[in-house]
Amino acid sequence: MKKIWGIWSGVLLALTFGMFISCSETDGGSGGGGGDKDGGSNSSKVWDGTADTTWYDVLRNEFTITTAEELAGLARLVNSGKSMYGKTIKLGKNIMLNDTTNWRNWENNPPENIWIPIGAGTGSYNSIFQGIFDGSEYVVSGVYINNSNDYQGFFYVAIEKASIKNCGIVASVIKGRDNVGGLIGQFGADFGTGPSGGTIENCYFKGIVIGRDRVGGLVGGNFRGGILYCYAEGNVRGSNSVGGLVGSATGGYINRSYAAGNVTGTFNIGGLVGRNAASEATFSSSVDPKNSGNIVNCYATGNVTGTSNVGGLVGRNAGYVYNRNRAGEIGMTYAIGKVTISDNNGSSGGLVGVNFQYSGTSGIQPAYISDSYYNLETTLQSDVGKGHGITTAQMKNHQSYPGSWGFGAVWGINSSINDGYPHLRVFQ
Repeated sequence: MKKIWGIWSGVLLALTFGMFISCSETDGGSGGGGGDKDGGSNSSKVWDGTADTTWYDVLRNEFTITTAEELAGLARLVNSGKSMYGKTIKLGKNIMLNDTTNWRNWENNPPENIWIPIGAGTGSYNSIFQGIFDGSEYVVSGVYINNSNDYQGFFYVAIEKASIKNCGIVASVIKGRDNVGGLIGQFGADFGTGPSGGTIENCYFKGIVIGRDRVGGLVGGNFRGGILYCYAEGNVRGSNSVGGLVGSATGGYINRSYAAGNVTGTFNIGGLVGRNAASEATFSSSVDPKNSGNIVNCYATGNVTGTSNVGGLVGRNAGYVYNRNRAGEIGMTYAIGKVTISDNNGSSGGLVGVNFQYSGTSGIQPAYISDSYYNLETTLQSDVGKGHGITTAQMKNHQSYPGSWGFGAVWGINSSINDGYPHLRVFQ
């Protein structure tokens, strides 16, 4: 009989937090990602299904978790109304929630322990995680979720500048309905016009993510949050707004991140982001438009399949021009995965499936895409105006790229790394 713990509730509204992950490799991809602490070594034992909350002291502000039972205790505490606002939770060891020997078969042969996301509590504001979660470069492995609920992931929803950093989620299977991500269901606030203020930094997920709408390898829905130094490796499946890293991104930014896994869906399907758009924050003079829907220094390597609005990097990109400032920009990016659409009348592209922006003076026109490329030979696409199509040989030659790429500082290129394609140096 499955062990199910925690307190479950309905849909929460908002989230905002940052994350920093630099963790181990468990399920390969072609991404060339960073350093490791193996999710299997350094773990004391597999979770016994109980929750230990004895470590928590309301008078203290910093805690270190070293067992799966204590991690389950964190979820129980948050889900029962202790938001951890002003407190820092650190990992002191790798955590194993299930034996991961046959984790790729969990869809048909599920493991013993089912995870209830952190923050999936009573539905009150206080049952959303609002503290700092610092994985200290340790790994949580064996996360298993399989239900028809929204906002599914290791975390449920995070708001009010909550932060998650230095932690990886590996050898895991996450299945839900809408807003489903390997790390978190929804990141940032989906109401109001101001910036959410949080960032997910240097984080990754390796596993399988399945949902319906707004489904991403790392984040299901991102609302005005920043995603920096992150990656996801593994297959992602859904219906609408499905991406290898982020399902749906409204505002915020994604920088120096990548996705390496196959993405399958119907509408708005992208190797990195399914649907990307500038947010209402663009209208506010207090918000920097550069941080509204911009994707910079990123790439995707997986195959992408859908019906319409299907792109190697982004399925649908919607920008906005406000006071001569552009939002929803894509710059210094590339995609190499095969792009397939089932509707001959649907929109597709080697880099972006459909691309437009709205200007108050000029109406609808293409959103700004700069210094971005897709592989003509591997994507099987040849569209123009949404990125430059070049050959495999050209893509593996640094002279094909302009100075804006920052080779040596941001990007590197080496025949022995990432199959010879440009790689992000932060992960080396």
